[in-house]
Amino acid sequence: MRARTWGIIVAVNVILAAIVVLIMIAVWPDGEAPIALTGTPIAGDVDGFVDTTHSPPAESPTPAPTGTTAPLQYIVQSGDTLSHISFAYDISIEELMAANGLTDRDVLQIGQVIEVPVHHTPTPTASPAPNAPSPTPVPPTATPEPSPSIAPTVTPAGPPAVEIAQVIEPGNLAEEVIIIHNYGGVVDMEGWTLSDAAGNTFTFPALTLFNAQVRLHTALGLNTPSDLYWGRAEPAWGNGELITLSDREGRQVDAYIVQ
Repeated sequence: MRARTWGIIVAVNVILAAIVVLIMIAVWPDGEAPIALTGTPIAGDVDGFVDTTHSPPAESPTPAPTGTTAPLQYIVQSGDTLSHISFAYDISIEELMAANGLTDRDVLQIGQVIEVPVHHTPTPTASPAPNAPSPTPVPPTATPEPSPSIAPTVTPAGPPAVEIAQVIEPGNLAEEVIIIHNYGGVVDMEGWTLSDAAGNTFTFPALTLFNAQVRLHTALGLNTPSDLYWGRAEPAWGNGELITLSDREGRQVDAYIVQ
């Protein structure tokens, strides 16, 4: 009887031991948990991942340089100096003289065309670093306008357009003036003539007329780039008279009836 009891106890212990072993196997499986990998998967990589923590930064593109702006043309007015022009356009006197082949900074003629180089250097824009905040745009600085007394005048391109604009005080020697105006490109008027039916003829001396006017005085005086003097002892023009302007080849350029 005692032997049968011990047999039952041993059998029960064996069964309990087997159950404990099965539970331990279920709770503690063989092998280790896989190690998690970080990175971006790419095709063809052995492990299926590639390290992105040491990728080289992308290079910023270098902005292409831009050219300079074409020069302005300024026509010299009464009272102008190279100092005034250089101050108005923020350029040195030496640059103005070099651009125009000038040798004396104190010599300018009314109506003379001055080339004004305009410098324009664009500021390159740097590419922002990755994940960096975009820079706040800065509004451009306004360029100061030149003084009204030396405002630039651009010479029109194309052929000259010369005409007799007006005759002032005809018949009055001291005040008699005829105004010739060029509305087009530059013209060399040396050898041109003003004449009437009575045979009065004035021949222009060496004169380059820009997009401006020249005044011919009948009386005696000293010639300047803007005023010429005939040196007559009596008036040249009368009311109702036809005045003809001709070029050096004798071709009629304009005609004007004195009023």
